[in-house]
Amino acid sequence: MLRHLCPPLLIGVGLLGMLTGCGTFEDTIWQEQQRVKHKRWSTISEGLLDYNTTTLNNHFPPQHSIDAEGKPLLSWRVLILPHLRDPEAQALYAKFKLDEPWDSPANKELLEKIPKVYAPTEYDLAQKGMTKVLGVSGPGTAFVGGLPQGREVFTDTDWTPLVEAPAKTIVAVQAAPERAVPWTKPEDFPWNPDDPITGMEVDKKGRITALFARGEVLNIPHDLPTDQVNALITISGGEEANARDFGERLIPKPKDPLVSERSLKASP
Repeated sequence: MLRHLCPPLLIGVGLLGMLTGCGTFEDTIWQEQQRVKHKRWSTISEGLLDYNTTTLNNHFPPQHSIDAEGKPLLSWRVLILPHLRDPEAQALYAKFKLDEPWDSPANKELLEKIPKVYAPTEYDLAQKGMTKVLGVSGPGTAFVGGLPQGREVFTDTDWTPLVEAPAKTIVAVQAAPERAVPWTKPEDFPWNPDDPITGMEVDKKGRITALFARGEVLNIPHDLPTDQVNALITISGGEEANARDFGERLIPKPKDPLVSERSLKASP
């Protein structure tokens, strides 16, 4: 397993092990992985919040940008780069050709420059510019499709349930290594109502990691009943499921949710 980990992670593991002087090496790896996961998802949560609250947006980001003909261009992971409060990420965003697809010659060169926040701990995946940070996409989910450049809001999505009960809606998950995608590609985790969990990464404690619209990140059991998982994924409202009843917080909820009343009031 160790050969698949990024060198910086192995260095961190070694230092942590020397400092603590206790526990097995496997336990130390686990602790370091949790630290990296916490930092990654905290940054993503803050970036999504900033995207929503800036005066230029006032809405949850689209799954991807699109051109005049509706063709997907770049992932939401690219669109929120300026909001990650990371100078390197902001500088990287400036290099993208926003009117070209992710795999155009110019944009494809940036694939290997994957930001740390999206980079997986698996070294081989990181070298290829692959990420396990995926939004949950599909009809009825928070990531509903694409927006053209210059348009600020969705006009065909009812955000009311998401705004009124953000603690009950999953917006992104950590996928299993085999489900990793190029980080700039407009591809995410497609919701399958019949089997919503398979393809998400399950840790050694049997939990999946999910970011909720409230901004908090929870580790929740992977063996939840299908109807409960589906209730947490959709934004239609009316579900009784609340992940905080059975999930363990990885990141506490921030002061403001990722979506707000301004998402309802904004106009195109």
